[in-house]
Amino acid sequence: VVKDAYGAFLDLLPRFFERSKPAAGIHPTAVIAPDAKISPGVSIGAYCTVGAHSVIGERCILHPHVAIYEDVTLGADVELFSGVSIRAGSILGARVTVHDNSVIGADGFGYIPDPKSGIRKVPQVGNVIIGDDVEIGAATCIDRATIGSTKIGQGTKIDNLVQIGHNTVIGSNCFICGQTGIAGSCTIGDGV
Repeated sequence: VVKDAYGAFLDLLPRFFERSKPAAGIHPTAVIAPDAKISPGVSIGAYCTVGAHSVIGERCILHPHVAIYEDVTLGADVELFSGVSIRAGSILGARVTVHDNSVIGADGFGYIPDPKSGIRKVPQVGNVIIGDDVEIGAATCIDRATIGSTKIGQGTKIDNLVQIGHNTVIGSNCFICGQTGIAGSCTIGDGV
């Protein structure tokens, strides 16, 4: 008998269904840039790529087919599931989890009319910064900023199939449910 049955259930569940984690090491099919920094205790799975000047923090887990572009920084204990792409210049804090096939730092959707070409693409030269303890669901996309940074605050949880536009700032400890679309340049406070 406990006062908080659901809390007790959450404490007990991992004891019966503990998920195994891959052993530390780098799979022979992984392609890692010579100047990338790989910290101790990292697990890098089959067919992963790590780009130039990237930093992979201690005990990170990159499941098979993860693509880390150039100049990416991952904090300690980040876990990226299969098919995740972390695009150039993105920064992920400690203990971030990104589920399968999500894309962090793809170009924002920026175009203007152009009398010569019809439509002209706006260069997207910013980045994405994700705080500590963020979890991002499967097939979610967070666009890089046009200039500056798209930011996700610490502790925020983002469900599957979410689109977050360029230059958006989301505060700490927010919950964003599946299939939500947040346009570019929005600002969302803490605890939303």
